[in-house]
Amino acid sequence: MGFKIQDRPILFGQIVGIVLVSIFLYVKSNGETIFTALFWIAQDMVIVAKIIREGTYQLMIIITILFSFILVYLSKNINNEIYKKNIIFLGSVCSNIFICFSVIFFMLNSGFFFGALVTIPFLIGCGLILSTLTQNLFNNNKSVFLKLSNCIYFLIILLLILPNFSSVVGMLPEPPNNNESYFGNGGDYIVEKTKIKINPEDFIFENMSEWSKEYDWNVYVFTPNPIPENMPLVIYIHGYEGEEEWVYTDSLETMASRGVAVIFPQYASNYDVSEYDPEMLIYEEGGSNHPQHEWRYSMTWDGIELGINYLESNYDEFDPSNLWVGGHSMGAGVSMYVVTKAINEGWGSNSLIFNLEAPWVYSNYEPFKGNMSYLPDHTIVNVVEYEDDNVVKRCVGVWEFNRIKTKDGFGELNESRVKYLKVYSDRSGFPKLIASHYIQATTIRDALADFSYYKRIDAQAYYLFGVANEDLNAITLAGKYFFGDDDDLTNMGSWSNGVSVREIDVYDDPFNSNLYECKSNPGSDLF
Repeated sequence: MGFKIQDRPILFGQIVGIVLVSIFLYVKSNGETIFTALFWIAQDMVIVAKIIREGTYQLMIIITILFSFILVYLSKNINNEIYKKNIIFLGSVCSNIFICFSVIFFMLNSGFFFGALVTIPFLIGCGLILSTLTQNLFNNNKSVFLKLSNCIYFLIILLLILPNFSSVVGMLPEPPNNNESYFGNGGDYIVEKTKIKINPEDFIFENMSEWSKEYDWNVYVFTPNPIPENMPLVIYIHGYEGEEEWVYTDSLETMASRGVAVIFPQYASNYDVSEYDPEMLIYEEGGSNHPQHEWRYSMTWDGIELGINYLESNYDEFDPSNLWVGGHSMGAGVSMYVVTKAINEGWGSNSLIFNLEAPWVYSNYEPFKGNMSYLPDHTIVNVVEYEDDNVVKRCVGVWEFNRIKTKDGFGELNESRVKYLKVYSDRSGFPKLIASHYIQATTIRDALADFSYYKRIDAQAYYLFGVANEDLNAITLAGKYFFGDDDDLTNMGSWSNGVSVREIDVYDDPFNSNLYECKSNPGSDLF
């Protein structure tokens, strides 16, 4: 390898860099799996990317060039060998930190970002340039080991920077702006938040993971201020490991600002299932028999009941006869059970919107399966899939849509009120618009989310309010954005160069048209 004594600071620095990143991953995992750590790192990268997008991304190039000149200057004016070794060591630590994060980024990009983040790899690449320069400028002995390291660094820098250069320097069109739309930015009501503690029942608590047992579980209730005369109810159910209400803050506040009460119940995502045989699991027709369903669903309903008790005790204006039930990912599966329970309570008797976002499986264990035959004829349904969603399988949503549309084989909802939507990505400009699994998360919010998701749920909330208060104008205006047949539902705006963003596709019956061959293949092979 041509390793020399002078290479020790570089080698030790590389080892220290790997150790530091390993510690960081452990902290991010909260004692859970590496996948948990990667999930939260992805969240952090999105936040950083959005900050950089606000106008600072061009500074990365300027700062990189400036610091490169500073490093060149210092290398020619620092003669102390101990100082040089320390600087080389520090540069090596930083280099390997950036190398590790580039590997993490490439992993996340292939399974999560799909090219949406261009500033993050550019930032990592700039950092790697500076740290590599540090190792080389202060090192007078260019060993084979150093040269080999440089080749690896150079290759990774190219992979990080070159594909994203045109985006970062402003050569691509900008995405559409939804500020001029009546929907997507919320209503005129001030939103207040109340937190109510949930004490999980013993049979739920005893099966939780250790982290879940230590978590502070709550149900959050969002209410408009002032309270309107007839205040409808929204029940929003989070996805897997989306327990924190801030994950969906924009969704919850957007809907509440339209004059509706929003209940957001937390449920534990993770449980100890080591005693169960994995071979017992059956995935079929969009559902599964996983034992975790019972605990998640029961905890969700307990939280909803606490939220209902709070609303009934404090607001005479509260009227759950006008109801919205929906969820994201795993929360969509939970919603199949929740909407059944809600209807049995008499909620949604006047109006009901049922909205499933990037849906994952429901429980096919009969007590928790839900019964779609209970859905009233006035139910309005949106089931939404996202093109670059690689977390859930397409057929899950198709099967769930069919259950809802056919009322579990006991009738059929009006076709004009039941829509299956497919949202597409568009990579024509910067930032790229990626229809991922996580578009509902506040940290992911972008122009595509504004047009495909926030505009729609905002209109749904306003529709409920309109029905509750017999406001025909509100009903007519809002309805076009989620069950209409015109451009209000499908239009995604235009790039700054005038080219339209790819529109939403609407399917009235994806199951019987055998979309994705779901009807032909109901079994586990699709999972």
